[in-house]
Amino acid sequence: MKEYYYYWERRVYNALVKMILRALLTFKNLIQQPTSKQTPLFQIQAEYDHPYLNNNPPLPEIETILKKLIDNILETSKSFWRWKDSTCIFCETSKGPNDEPIQRHTFFEEIIDNPIIIQVCFQIGDIKKKCSDKVRNFKEMWEDDRKKHLFDNKNKLAVEKYVDKNPNTTYLELKMSYYKQMINEF
Repeated sequence: MKEYYYYWERRVYNALVKMILRALLTFKNLIQQPTSKQTPLFQIQAEYDHPYLNNNPPLPEIETILKKLIDNILETSKSFWRWKDSTCIFCETSKGPNDEPIQRHTFFEEIIDNPIIIQVCFQIGDIKKKCSDKVRNFKEMWEDDRKKHLFDNKNKLAVEKYVDKNPNTTYLELKMSYYKQMINEF
C-alpha cells in the first residue's frame, strides 16, 4: 500500500504544480507589455506639481500589490495537507494563536523549491523591474533640471506681461520657433 499512497500523493503534488504554474503564467501574461489588442492591467497617472512629478498610485504601493499577488498564488498550496508516511491520514496539526489549528506539513515547501516555478517567478520579477524602471525614468525625465524652467511661475508672469504689450507677429514667430526647438529636444 505504501506505493499506492505515494502514487496519489505525487498526483496531488503534480496537479498543484500545474495549477500554480498556470496561475503564474497567466499573471505573467497580464503584466507583460500589452499588445495593441489588449488593454493594460492598470494605469498609473502622473501629476506634475512643480518641481516634482507624483505617481498615483505610488510606485512602492504597486510593487507591494504585485508581490502580494504572487505570494497569494504560491500560498494556495498551503491549503493542501500532506499525508503521514505510508498512509492516507493527514499529519497532525499544531495549535496557533487563539487555539486555531495550523497545518505545518503542506506541499508549499516543495512547490516553492520547484525549478520551473522559480524560473517563472524570476521572469515575473524581471518584468516588474522593467516596468518600475520605466516609471522611474519617466519621472526623472520630468524632474530633470533643464526642464524645470518650463513650468516656472516667473516665466508665466513674463509671458503674461509680454502679451499685454501686444507684440508684432514676427517676434512671436521667432519665440515660437525657439520653444518648438526646445520641445523637440525634450
